[in-house]
Amino acid sequence: MESVASRIMGPSFLPPRDNTHTLVEDQRKARVNQIIQQFNVVASKLNAAKRRRRCLLGMKEREANYWWETPIDQLNPKELEELELRFAELLELYISRSKKIAATTLMPTPRDPAQFNPSTPRDFN
Repeated sequence: MESVASRIMGPSFLPPRDNTHTLVEDQRKARVNQIIQQFNVVASKLNAAKRRRRCLLGMKEREANYWWETPIDQLNPKELEELELRFAELLELYISRSKKIAATTLMPTPRDPAQFNPSTPRDFN
């Protein structure tokens, strides 16, 4: 028995080449790399969501005040454009309502001398 054991355990005996361990290790490394990549994607999405949340909170805080009270130097270009549009709309609204009021007023304007003639009949309907 010792002769068989010495022959098997002797220097001429080389165990058969087993690639199972290297294949398993390569698979493990590939899976770890895949998980790291997925983690990086999720982490970047989380960071983007956090930045968006901070931005929205900042906008909400600014909107808590009146929009026209926000200092101009704290606005980004998009908000500046929006502010300009709002002021333009406000000006147009003011002008149109002023014209309506001027057209419906009973007070004569000094440009039309016929309106100052008391003998001219007027229709107040």
